[in-house]
Amino acid sequence: MSENWAGCAIKKSLEEKAHPKCLKKWAEYDACGQRIKGDTTGEAQCSGQYFEYWHCVDALVANDLFKRLK
Repeated sequence: MSENWAGCAIKKSLEEKAHPKCLKKWAEYDACGQRIKGDTTGEAQCSGQYFEYWHCVDALVANDLFKRLK
């Protein structure tokens, strides 16, 4: 496996481990998705909740990931 693929596998694994700690943000994103499901205007979106969830995951993953990739 090349270094790039190994790094991707490590990142994905760390993200999966971080997910339970970010469940509140995930629930907010999911609730938004349910809320806008019937939107016919195309203007409704959940990007704020999406970015909040990934901010949570990234904050938990960053230090461990960079230690492993050095």
